[in-house]
Amino acid sequence: MDDIHEKLGVWLSSVNTNIRDKDGAMHPMPVHENTAILNAAKGAMDTPAMMQVTGNQPVPEQQQALYEAQKTYGANSDEAVQAMLNAPATGLMHISDMARTATGWNPVLLDSNANSVAYDAYLQKMLSFPLVTLNYANHEKMERTTSDWNTLIDAIADTFEGIAAEDKGAIVSGLKNLAQAASSKESTEQTTALFCQNAINTANDTYQFFLYNSTATFKEEKGKGFDMKSNEFNVLKIKLTLKFALWTEEAVKVIIGQTSQSLDDWVNGNSTTLEGTSPIPALQQGTP
Repeated sequence: MDDIHEKLGVWLSSVNTNIRDKDGAMHPMPVHENTAILNAAKGAMDTPAMMQVTGNQPVPEQQQALYEAQKTYGANSDEAVQAMLNAPATGLMHISDMARTATGWNPVLLDSNANSVAYDAYLQKMLSFPLVTLNYANHEKMERTTSDWNTLIDAIADTFEGIAAEDKGAIVSGLKNLAQAASSKESTEQTTALFCQNAINTANDTYQFFLYNSTATFKEEKGKGFDMKSNEFNVLKIKLTLKFALWTEEAVKVIIGQTSQSLDDWVNGNSTTLEGTSPIPALQQGTP
């Protein structure tokens, strides 16, 4: 157990992007601009991202309880510790945000310093977190040519292993948003982007983090009222599961003061905005 907590401390020090004020409260530092600029190297792709929360637990209510406890009693208070201890999904959310901020990955805006290089660094941070088990990490290559992108979206969504059927709609919705964001440049006839479709899934005492991405190249031919899409994509599937036995009060006390966000802030910080984009005609041709 001591070894785990030592590893946890090392991991946290590697992602600690917060500063503590004179009252002991933690505040996020500005995104590592130098890192982001360095990562914006030639060949890096846009990384439109969508985050989903699925499963059978009331994660929004749990996150709100943690948020309120941190606001009312303090980021490191006993009340906040108990709120996070009782809702491990909230811990996974905050851990992912620390890794994202530390690596300079900013998925919110397209044509910014968000790119595939920083996203790869984010994945490595998540894989090295000592309180999770790697269930699988594998690739799947797929090819489709269709005038209806719904078939493409369904093909990607079907690669999510372990997501309940009733939650597939959330995954499909997120993927549609990714496609809309990635194809939003009207002057682009061919675009390659890294779709980052992530999900936290809860099932009783099992807490899973799906980190799926699709390197997709879309070719677009605008014709008589429809868009023909020829698509190739390589799907990288990563699934992590929290080691529930290690989710202890001592571990939570180490993590708790690093960040405090509402669920909406967290989801929005991990999802690309659709502001200024237009719906894709080929996604309006039926229901997936």
